Amino acid sequence: MRRILGRTFASVSLLLAIAGIGLWGFFARHEAPILQGQVEFGVPYHGDQTLDVYLPTIRVDGPRPVLLFLHGGGWVTGSKETVNINRFNRAIGRLRDAGFAVVSPNYTLARNGRSPFPDCIHDVFAAVEWIRVHASRYRFDLDNLGILGESAGGQLGLLAAYAAPARFALDHPRVEVRYVIGVYPPTDLARLYRAENVVRVRQMVAELPGSLHERLDLARALFGFDPNEQPTRAQDILSRYSPREYASADAPPTLLIHGTVDSIVPFGQSERLHQELTRVGADNQLRSLPGVGHAFSGATPEQRAAVQTWVVDWALNHGSPDAAATR
Repeated sequence: MRRILGRTFASVSLLLAIAGIGLWGFFARHEAPILQGQVEFGVPYHGDQTLDVYLPTIRVDGPRPVLLFLHGGGWVTGSKETVNINRFNRAIGRLRDAGFAVVSPNYTLARNGRSPFPDCIHDVFAAVEWIRVHASRYRFDLDNLGILGESAGGQLGLLAAYAAPARFALDHPRVEVRYVIGVYPPTDLARLYRAENVVRVRQMVAELPGSLHERLDLARALFGFDPNEQPTRAQDILSRYSPREYASADAPPTLLIHGTVDSIVPFGQSERLHQELTRVGADNQLRSLPGVGHAFSGATPEQRAAVQTWVVDWALNHGSPDAAATR
């Protein structure tokens, strides 16, 4: 059901939707976007998938820059509401204070042995198409559309920014993405699948009893089949959904943020994409966080603050020139 939520009602509704109790203090301490301004919550956009629209917290007379936020969760968990409990709340708040609208969609996850691919990337393209179709109603500035994604959401965001919908058998018109920000994103799935820590986990899971093995077999969940039995098909999927395969000189300005000791998505995933983008002459920057792991584990307050600044500056500096000039 679609609703426009004011500050108090929005806060209560989201608390009930996510956890019921206990998050109010957490939200307040972490400056959750739901506590500020208005939110249109639970908007259908593609099949059963819904999205939330966080409107600017200031009056914007002209078109509104728009940021598409894609949550993480390893393609198996996560939801659109986590925009309120992630590591970018201050950045999102600052962008809304600068006149940005933020769109946070759910997307298809692995369920009951069914791979999330290609449905998850279809959902992301559908979210971009929803922004295009509803630009007039929400006064979205289609010349100032950016994407911010973390972890699995970063992989999907990079794909949507780099590849045309037709590459994934979609007939949506292509909407130009002005910039993309990938935070500890998987960019080369084949290399990630062969990473030492991932191999170790797969070996441990393989030794578990049958029923437990089936529930924890992430590889089977992501592929939808046993990749050991169909290696050629598995390799095709790994290549098709790797953003690095689509890196070109036409790629939109790309900011990559990654901890150097990330044991879930190794730092090399961003480093190699940065090298490829640089090789082909695409505007990009890699911001490394020394000694920081996945989801910014081990990050200092100074490093966390720096991330907010990097995200905000990239969005403000790489939107449309006309939009930047009016702020």
